[in-house]
Amino acid sequence: MDRSPEQKHGLGKEADVGPQRRGTFVGPDKNELVFDACGPTAGPTAVLLHGGGQSRSSWRIAMQQLGDAGYRACAVDLRGHGESEWSPGGDYALERFVEDLLRVIQGIGSPAVLIGASYGGQVSLVTAARYPHLVRALILCDVTPWIEGEATKAMRLLMSDASSGFASLTDAAGHLDAVSGRKSDRPPESLSKLMRLGEDRRFYWRWDPRFFSTYADLGDGLTEVVSAAAKTLSVPTLLIRAELSEIVTPQQVSAFTKLVPHAVTVQLSGAHHMVTKGDNEMYASIFLEFLRSLSPHHAALSPAT
Repeated sequence: MDRSPEQKHGLGKEADVGPQRRGTFVGPDKNELVFDACGPTAGPTAVLLHGGGQSRSSWRIAMQQLGDAGYRACAVDLRGHGESEWSPGGDYALERFVEDLLRVIQGIGSPAVLIGASYGGQVSLVTAARYPHLVRALILCDVTPWIEGEATKAMRLLMSDASSGFASLTDAAGHLDAVSGRKSDRPPESLSKLMRLGEDRRFYWRWDPRFFSTYADLGDGLTEVVSAAAKTLSVPTLLIRAELSEIVTPQQVSAFTKLVPHAVTVQLSGAHHMVTKGDNEMYASIFLEFLRSLSPHHAALSPAT
């Protein structure tokens, strides 16, 4: 169907209902993972992960909607992204992201709903498959085990090219338009919070360029790991495909339902795949409806709105 578009460890004090609160978790490499959280401390938990090259800010509005609906919602910057620490040794293997997510789930409380966009969805999928006792449900936003094709290769190349920085925000905006393949109507100044100014006075995205080098090297090996994990998924699963996605094809959605027969699939009309400055709130109404539709066994996922 179609739809329109300051604690050091998470085991301590939790955020209250209302405005979003910033905090940190400690990853397995003693790496700091920065998060925002909102919603009632006693509510069912939800963890939102962004895609490669994004940050937790892409889930800001959707996270607040979850909090308003009664969830204890948490959006996290992946290692090497946003305000989270870069890996000291440049270790951006999938396994490290899964270990980071386990620390987050332990911190915010389990079982948790995992909501992941793009690469964050692959991390969430593998985690849900391996640790179903920690996961209530899995929601994938425009991602399957197969992130491939010429569009993906071009995007990886352009994002890697960004490692040398940009002379201005206007140049960065032009680069992002090239990555997405479409002209944005947002002013270049809107990128200021997504970038850092280096000592050389050039602008850099808030992610470690070594991440994309590692991601490109994984290639078919990553697809095999995620596909194998998908075959073992047992938790309620929703796959939302962006209608105009440059990455996820209808054929991939069909292949995913063969791997995960119990998965629900929805198409989000008019939406493209998310890139660095994408806002993902358009997905929120769909995954909230999905969570409310689950069986009585999962009634805790559906607080009154």
